[in-house]
Amino acid sequence: MIQMLCTILLLSFASSITPAHASSVEVNANAKLFGTRPFTREMSISPDGKHFALILEKGEIQRLRIINAESGKITKEINFDDSWRFGSLYWVNNERVLVAPNYQPGMTNLIFATGALYAVNVDGSKEKFLLGGNAGPQTGSIAGKRTKRISALVLDTFAQDRKKVVVELFDRGSKRPSTALLNVYTGKLSQRSYGPAVQFCRFALDQRAHARFCVSNDKAVDHYQMFYREKSGKKWQMVSEGEVWDEEVSVHGQLKNGDFLASMPNPETSITSLYAISVRDGVLNRKLIYTNPVYDLLRVYGSSFRGFTRALYADPKPSYVYFGENQAIEDAHRSMVAAFPDHFISFNSITSDDRMALVQVASDQEPRRYYLLDIPSKKVKMVDNSYAALTGLTTTMEPVEFPARDGTPLHGHLSRTNSAEDKGLVMLIHGGPHGPFDIWGYRAEIQFLTSIGLNVMQVNFRGSGGYGLDFMRAGYGEWGRKMQDDVTDATKWAIDKGIAEPSKVCIYGGSYGAYAALAGAAFEPDLYQCAAGHVGVYDLNELRESGDIPERKSGVRYLNRVIGNDKEDLSSRSPTDFAANIKIPILLTAGLDDQRAPPIQTELMEKALKGAGKQKVTVLYQPREGHGFVSEAAEINRLEQLGNFFLSALGK
Repeated sequence: MIQMLCTILLLSFASSITPAHASSVEVNANAKLFGTRPFTREMSISPDGKHFALILEKGEIQRLRIINAESGKITKEINFDDSWRFGSLYWVNNERVLVAPNYQPGMTNLIFATGALYAVNVDGSKEKFLLGGNAGPQTGSIAGKRTKRISALVLDTFAQDRKKVVVELFDRGSKRPSTALLNVYTGKLSQRSYGPAVQFCRFALDQRAHARFCVSNDKAVDHYQMFYREKSGKKWQMVSEGEVWDEEVSVHGQLKNGDFLASMPNPETSITSLYAISVRDGVLNRKLIYTNPVYDLLRVYGSSFRGFTRALYADPKPSYVYFGENQAIEDAHRSMVAAFPDHFISFNSITSDDRMALVQVASDQEPRRYYLLDIPSKKVKMVDNSYAALTGLTTTMEPVEFPARDGTPLHGHLSRTNSAEDKGLVMLIHGGPHGPFDIWGYRAEIQFLTSIGLNVMQVNFRGSGGYGLDFMRAGYGEWGRKMQDDVTDATKWAIDKGIAEPSKVCIYGGSYGAYAALAGAAFEPDLYQCAAGHVGVYDLNELRESGDIPERKSGVRYLNRVIGNDKEDLSSRSPTDFAANIKIPILLTAGLDDQRAPPIQTELMEKALKGAGKQKVTVLYQPREGHGFVSEAAEINRLEQLGNFFLSALGK
C-alpha cells in the first residue's frame, strides 16, 4: 500500500530538468533547479491512518489533494481561485480536513494571512468556509451576525469533541482577545471566553483546552505581560512582567502534573531556557528544566493531551531534549534521530491509536522528505520526496567557531562547493538583524551558489539572535561598527584559514544583510571583489522615514534603541554616504512592493554610486514583489543574475 502511494507521489512531481553533475551545469539551469518550489508543500495523515492530505504546488497553481492510503486513489482535489494560497492544514477527525488559506491580491505577489477557515470531507462533501470573508450567515452563539468580520487562528484540536477545534478569534468589534470552540461542520462558535484587557494574547491552553495563560506584547506597553487565570470564568491576573522591551517569554502547554511549560531567558546567562511554571496564590513559580550553555531554545513540540513533549536546539546541529510522559512516542522519535543523524525530525501527524506517524525529515542537503513510521516496530517507508532532483547536487554545511578581534566568540556555517573547481567565497550575511540568525540547515540560494563553484560562509555577528539576550543586545547601536567588524573578522578568518584566496571574496545579503554587504564594500574597500544587496537598507536616516517600521510607535522606539536618532551619526554609518569609497562591482535587487525596505533605499544607493562615477552597478527593480521574491519566475531570474554576477566579478 505504502509503496504504491510512494510511486504515485514521486511520479506526480517528476521534473523536466535532467540533473547533471554540478560542475557541468550552466548557472541558469541551476538557478531554475534551485529556484523551483517543491511540488509537495505540506502533508498530513488522518487520525485513523486511512487518508493523506497534501498541499501541492506547481508554478503559481496550488491545490489540496486527499488520497486514500490503501489504494493510492485521489478522493478529492480542490483548487481555490488564483487569489487564494493554502496556509495551514489540520485533520480534525477521520473524515474532516481544515485549511487556513492565505490571499494574494491580483496586482502583487505579496501573500497575506486571511484568518479564514475552510473545511471539507475526504470524499469532497460538505465543503464550507467556516470563518472569514467567504463565510455566510451563521447561527448559534453569534446569531444575527456575519462571521466574515471574524477571523481565527487554530490553537488546537478538541480532544473531547472531534467535531470542534479551539480557535483564537480576531473580531474588529471586540476590544479583547478571545478563544472559542468552532464546529468544523456548521461554523458555529461556542464557549467563547475572553482574555484580559489587552489588544493581543498568545494563549496557552490546559489539557481541557481552556485558556489559562496569556502573554501579551500590547502596543501601549513597552514590555511583555503574562496573565493567568485559575479556570474559565475566573478573573485574569498579571503574574509576570518584563523589565525591558526585548525580553520575550512563551507558554507552550500543560503537563499532566498541572504545571505549564514555558520558555524564558535564564537570569544567570540570558539564554532562552525551558521552565515548568505554576501559579500559587497569585505568585508565579518557575522551575528550570533545561538550559544550554550557548544556544537558545529553538522550538517546543508536543501535545498536552497525548503527553509527549520535546524541545529542539540548534546546537549547532539539531539536538533534542525529551521530557514528555508518552514513552512510546518519545522512543519512536529517538529511533528516527538515530536512523537519521544530523537531521531535523518532526512528527507532522500521529494516528489516534499512537501506532503510526507521518515524519518530516530535513537536513542541510534536503529541506524535506516524508516517511511513514510504524511506531511499535520502528519501521519506516518513504512516501514523498519533492527534492529528488537535487540528489547528488547539494553539499554539506559545516558549523564553524572563531573569535572576533575583541575575543567575543562568533559562530557561523561554511558550505563548501562540491564542484571540481573552487571559484571563490561568498560571505552571506543574514537579515533582521536583531533576533534572526543563521541556523544549520537547507537553504536554496546557498546550495545554488555552491553548485556553481562558490563556497559560502555565514556568520552570526553580535546582535544576532540564538545566543542569548546579552549577545543580541551587544549589537544595539553597532550597525556599521562592531557588527560590521564581526563580518570583517569572519572574512579575514576564512582567508587566514585558506578557505578563500584574498582576491576571490564577495559579500552578499538581504535586508540588513544588504546593508552589511554595501557597508563592507564602503568601509573595507580592499577586502572584497564584489558586493550584492537584495531588498536592502542603505541609508539609515531614510530607514527612520520610510517603510512600515517608522509607521508604528513601537517601530520608532525600536529604531531609537538599535540605531539611534542622531542624523550625523546615522550618516556616518550609511553606505549611501560613502559610495565614493566603493571600488568594486555592485548588484542591487529590490521589490517594487516592498514595505519593509522600500525601493527608495535601493534608488538612493544607486544614485549615490552613479553620482560618484561608479560604472559597475547593476540594478533590478522587480514589479509585484516585496521583501523577498515570491514568484518562481522572479526568484529564478534573481538567482541567475546573482550567480552570473559573482562569477563575472571573480573572473570566472
